[in-house]
Amino acid sequence: MARNTAFYDSYRWRQKTSPLVKQYNPQCQRLFDSGAQCGHQSEVVHHLVDPTVAPHKAHDWTNLVAVCYEHHPGGQQGETMGYRYCATVGPHAIHYHPGGLLPTWHKDYVKPTTGDVSRLAGTTTSAVGGARIDAALAGLDVEALLDGV
Repeated sequence: MARNTAFYDSYRWRQKTSPLVKQYNPQCQRLFDSGAQCGHQSEVVHHLVDPTVAPHKAHDWTNLVAVCYEHHPGGQQGETMGYRYCATVGPHAIHYHPGGLLPTWHKDYVKPTTGDVSRLAGTTTSAVGGARIDAALAGLDVEALLDGV
């Protein structure tokens, strides 16, 4: 696919949007299957939906992720590779992507929990917290579960 030179060379993209996204998201936002975030510096701003397909989303932070060169699917029309990304932090809001994880460098980041968390379905971030775990386990007969151990 040909690069949209007029858009990517525009003042608004080169001097405003792209530098700000990288500034607020200094670490590559790509998430691996394990849930770990890439540790490389962000170098490119990627559109999840290509601006030629949805021009109204060209500068929309919910449609942008900052990634390293290795994880930029250059030449792809938007997100066609099925990659996952942590939330995009902006100047006035945090924009969550499917998976709902905060970036590892974010002050509120909590490492994703492991094991069976099926009772926590519907949570939108990795920051589960003790109160939510206690609520999910309320009414559970722990002794009955431990009998077979």
